[in-house]
Amino acid sequence: MPDNLTDPSRSTAQFRAFAQGTSGEPEKSWAMKAPRTKVAILAAIVVGVAIILAIVSLTVA
Repeated sequence: MPDNLTDPSRSTAQFRAFAQGTSGEPEKSWAMKAPRTKVAILAAIVVGVAIILAIVSLTVA
């Protein structure tokens, strides 16, 4: 049995996307073209927080 027959809201959403001229699918994350510098800064922050948490957990334990 097709999914759009079991979920009426899905076919409505597909129709609205068709009527608006969009595909109804979200943009792929790699197509958003985030600046490399912002990605690098975020990665550095995540790694820094992980290192700080590791140091704190070793000193407490």
